[in-house]
Amino acid sequence: MPVRVRRAASSTVPRLIFVHGAGAQLQAPLLLRAWETALFGMPVQGTLAARLGRPPVLVDYAGVLHPRTASRTRAASIGRVEPADPAARAFATRLTDALAPSGDRGALVTGLPPWLRIPLTRLITARFVPDVTAYLFDAAARERMRAPLRAALRAERGDVVLVAHSLGSILAYDVLHEMGSAARVRRFVTLGSPLGIEEVQDHLRQDGARRRSARNAGLALPPGVAEWVNLADRLDVVSLDATLADEAGMAAKGIRDRAVVNPARLVWKEGGPHAGAGYLATPEAREEIGRALGLPENALAYGRLLRRDVLGAMLDREARHGVLVEIRDPVAYPEPKATGAARGRKPADLDTYRDALVTKIADVVRAGRVRTRADADLRAAAIDPLRRFVAARLTASEIEALVVAARAEVYCVWRNATKRALLQRSAAVVHAPAARATYGADGRGVTWAVLDTGIDAAHPHFAGLGDSLQVFDCTKPGSPRPIARPTDVQGHGTHVCGIVAGEGTDAGKPLVAVAPKAKLVVYKVLGDTGEGDDAWIIKALDHIAETNEKSSDLVVAGVNLSLGGSFDASVYGVGHSPLCQELRRLWRQGVLAVVACGNDGRVRVRTEGDESFDLNPVVAVGDPANLEECIAVGSVHADRPHVYGVSYFSSRGPTADGRAKPDVVAPGENIRSCRAGTKEYVSMSGTSMAAPHVSGLLAAFLSARPEFIGRPDEVKRMLLAHCTDLGRDRYVQGMGIPNLLRMLSGT
Repeated sequence: MPVRVRRAASSTVPRLIFVHGAGAQLQAPLLLRAWETALFGMPVQGTLAARLGRPPVLVDYAGVLHPRTASRTRAASIGRVEPADPAARAFATRLTDALAPSGDRGALVTGLPPWLRIPLTRLITARFVPDVTAYLFDAAARERMRAPLRAALRAERGDVVLVAHSLGSILAYDVLHEMGSAARVRRFVTLGSPLGIEEVQDHLRQDGARRRSARNAGLALPPGVAEWVNLADRLDVVSLDATLADEAGMAAKGIRDRAVVNPARLVWKEGGPHAGAGYLATPEAREEIGRALGLPENALAYGRLLRRDVLGAMLDREARHGVLVEIRDPVAYPEPKATGAARGRKPADLDTYRDALVTKIADVVRAGRVRTRADADLRAAAIDPLRRFVAARLTASEIEALVVAARAEVYCVWRNATKRALLQRSAAVVHAPAARATYGADGRGVTWAVLDTGIDAAHPHFAGLGDSLQVFDCTKPGSPRPIARPTDVQGHGTHVCGIVAGEGTDAGKPLVAVAPKAKLVVYKVLGDTGEGDDAWIIKALDHIAETNEKSSDLVVAGVNLSLGGSFDASVYGVGHSPLCQELRRLWRQGVLAVVACGNDGRVRVRTEGDESFDLNPVVAVGDPANLEECIAVGSVHADRPHVYGVSYFSSRGPTADGRAKPDVVAPGENIRSCRAGTKEYVSMSGTSMAAPHVSGLLAAFLSARPEFIGRPDEVKRMLLAHCTDLGRDRYVQGMGIPNLLRMLSGT
């Protein structure tokens, strides 16, 4: 929609003015700093302050209804709708559920005339948002709340960019109409505004003496506003009607609506999708406000340095958040050419940046602390340098300080996501015994890495591996630590390893792995509960890459990851998470990566009537199985795959960006393998059991065809080309079940 501009914008940078929403707020300086940080990535200072010329202003009217207390210092209260109790949230949920999915949704009470709707609205708002009641129905309180904004606008001689959240947008709308063309607003930005709600407009229409548009239904652009941009999250119950441009037909020209995803959805207790700081952290807010201020697109640091899920977590100001700080690659992003005294200085490299980053993280953790507290905080921060990342657990304030202090070394700050073990007669299905008998394909001379919960090396199944078995612990800060006497409390890793390599006897019958003679190097990257951080997994991948780099030959030929987790495609591209980045690098080094596809092929859905039913979702492939440079493995029945097909729990494709996954399927139901802590075997099901079948198959293939070691793209093509088709959908079965005998006979 074309934007109506009432006058030419001045060439000077306009003043940025914030108006907060309902509820008790932080002290004004703290609230302003928090909102500046959410928008710009840092408080306004230095170069940014010089570029803006005039510092931002926060119009604070909360003190009219909420006396200040020194103890109120939690920035988490920013943007909260008071009271944020379970009853209010339940009421909001009922409102959202009751509203029609299309059309104008902005009405608390439908089908009633204004004379009845207005008192009923007063009762509702008095219970859940008393600030709104005071503003709409108490003329004296309304005047006191409006006075600070009126004074701020009258004090400005130039243009302003006015950003108003929640109740603040109603207050600003009133003041702007009262002031008329005397208010010079280059852009009016409303965040989570309730102006579209009919009950609010009932009040606006009644107060006709203050507004030329009193006879019009809906809203009108205030005379002094050049353009109006309204940002709303569809889950924000305060902005029940998320669109304002359709409120008054021709009278609403100049208003643009933009739908956003408020990152504070991740922490509902801190305001959820209505949080003001969360709105300011959205790309749309940065774009609209930054453009109105005349800032270049890359001036807003959060757009590049902090991901949306990190921003959402940071609304909890007191907790420590697991983050992966990606080091800026000095090769891809070199420093400017040195001049003067700096000429001849050695160019920065990855190690230099990493060391500097570790030092700066420690500095921001220590800053302002007494010595005893600083030492405790350093331990709590758990700073752990990896190859291209530094993992740490930082508070929101420490993350903000780090963005400022280490801008040269930091490329991006990611969430240190959690991955979990994917639990839910089989070698013959992939034709491993026949290939072993015909071609001697037993994995001899091939080393395979298993990243999991560890291994119980004392199990007799692994006796034949001897001293070739290596085990490292990656769950502690620092480099991977060799484990002299490996155990596995959880047991998942032991079961996975037993499918790849080793052999034993189960109930008097031989139980032979797919590649019984393959060497194993095991990395404990999941804790005893079966969960682990991305940082632990990346640490293992770094160690594998370094081991291979130090040898003339490829020491580790492949890795097995029977683990995975969910991902948010709005934070990073599908297959481009930090973990996927490192797996891609390893693949390009020549290492095959086999990843379990996930066990999200069936979910249970509960209806309003408390009934439930099973649903098989698509686009359920998790992270890192959605990586292109890997072999993602789904699960099939161990004995009768042609009859029973793909396991009900096996995740379905395609990936969220439309690529075909899984790549193949393998036996994953009721698979017998080693039971940790005993000398026995146990059955388990899941794509966790399917993936090591393919890992063992590839290790066996490389032992018979060693010329293909270090050529993962060719091996993957041969694997997919020689699969047995089960006649199921491509996005469910991949190319089918791998056939080792056919792979070997075809090369």
